[in-house]
Amino acid sequence: MVFGTVTPLDLSEGGAVISHENITGRRLLENELEKLAATDPLTGLPNRRYFFNMANVEFEKVRRFDAQASIIMMDVDAFKAVNDTHGHAGGDEVLRSTSRRCREMMRESDVFARFGGEEFVVLLPHTTAEAAAVVAELLRRTISENPVQVGENQIYVTASFGVSEILTDDVSIDAGLARADKALYEAKRSGRNCVR
Repeated sequence: MVFGTVTPLDLSEGGAVISHENITGRRLLENELEKLAATDPLTGLPNRRYFFNMANVEFEKVRRFDAQASIIMMDVDAFKAVNDTHGHAGGDEVLRSTSRRCREMMRESDVFARFGGEEFVVLLPHTTAEAAAVVAELLRRTISENPVQVGENQIYVTASFGVSEILTDDVSIDAGLARADKALYEAKRSGRNCVR
């Protein structure tokens, strides 16, 4: 990519100085920095900031066009025990492996992001709460039935899920997230490894 500038000389004499600068390297660096700002470094998933950007776009579609969209909040159960037993390297591998498996099950239009710590969030455009609960149950079974291999150890983990539909009368995306978060904590209180 080349950036050009034209600088006029003395107006009475006419003429100009034309300069060109190859900005390909700079543009590639800017693109890489934008990607880093939107990506969780451990899992390679979109991060919380990227999720909110996409969720706000989807929220506007729900409000303006009466579209459907849902949110799944997911939390790896007893993650502190994983770290305590297998070390932080083991815990990191559990997060990487779990997120990779879940991401493979998503549609291209879905946004599966790391929300923080061992908590993840999924934005499902064109999806009712009932359909999102089916997706959450598939994710739950996949996680609980497939141990993570760390060295010679197999680490079995489970996850709890909260599901909420984004409603046309929600004031912001935060309302849908709050309902999903409340449902997630109901799942935790109900014994974990379930969908609410």
